[in-house]
Amino acid sequence: MSLRIIVGPILFGIAVLSMLGVPGCKDTTTNPTSSDTLETLAPNHVILTLTNIAYPADSVVAVYDDPDGSGSGPATIDTLRPASGVNYTGQLTFQFRGRLSGRTTDTVLDLTPTYRRLGTKHQIFYTLDGPDAGRTTITVTDRDTKNLPLGVATFIAVTQGGAGSAALRVQLGHYSDAARPKDGALAPYQSDFDAVFPVVLR
Repeated sequence: MSLRIIVGPILFGIAVLSMLGVPGCKDTTTNPTSSDTLETLAPNHVILTLTNIAYPADSVVAVYDDPDGSGSGPATIDTLRPASGVNYTGQLTFQFRGRLSGRTTDTVLDLTPTYRRLGTKHQIFYTLDGPDAGRTTITVTDRDTKNLPLGVATFIAVTQGGAGSAALRVQLGHYSDAARPKDGALAPYQSDFDAVFPVVLR
């Protein structure tokens, strides 16, 4: 079973994360601490956080980390472990962690505000697969300035049923008004991030 989540209720599943060598987002905002611009950076550290709506102190976190980006080293990918019968809010955080040109120390840059600001050129898709993919629904809860789905924030509901497994692909799509404008459903022109998280339902 495989399903792409765009907006509204969608089935949730999870597998193995694999980061593709993708170009950075075309944002020309200059980072005030560096001569580099955010358009040259691709996220290499991504945090998926699920917060229990009934008990906010209860959160589930999975981290994707690929220090050398599209280099030869493999990414480290956590397993996401949501509980059965629980409703969560979901939040994605995209970061660049590494050394900018002209710098002698590493830095951490939060790229999430860039994708929100350029929301009309971005959309996050969730592709679900695996034996228990149908046990979870995901609803995108944020929109861009044209009222099209963005996908940084979500509502996630996991049904009862005990232990299970699935796989979740997270794709940060980039659109071009010339090559492929965003319409809320069409596949992206290119990806700024594309990975799959393994999921174990508790």
